[in-house]
Amino acid sequence: VRPFSPRLGCDVGSDDGFERWPIESTGEFFGDDGLGQIDVVQVDLTRCGGFTEAMKIAALAWDRGLPVANHGFTTYVNVTAALHWLNSIPNALICEFVAEEETNLRESVTRQKLRARDGYLEIPQEPGLGIDLDEEAIAKYRVA
Repeated sequence: VRPFSPRLGCDVGSDDGFERWPIESTGEFFGDDGLGQIDVVQVDLTRCGGFTEAMKIAALAWDRGLPVANHGFTTYVNVTAALHWLNSIPNALICEFVAEEETNLRESVTRQKLRARDGYLEIPQEPGLGIDLDEEAIAKYRVA
């Protein structure tokens, strides 16, 4: 991947390639030479194994001088978790967030709604992730 980056004229992100990765297989993503194959490490907290694995990934990226961004914005639960995680690591680059409003799932499952202001999202300060689930809305999406 990285050999294409200079020719593209932009950085190459890892997308969500860190799905359920074992810590021993970092060579696949960072390269055996230590330089890596990507420019920006994108981590989806819902797919990589949660906060603990995300912290390990961020530390490995930091050791290699790589910035980190989240990859996942389907619900405000995911976004607020990412905001808290990104705020806790030294190599956070940006919070991936789709500003499209009125998406049924994202807009309905939490009581609070996130809105970007001047390109920034505020990190909720309430306990936990800082958002409340809307149990009635969630019940509509239950399968079993």
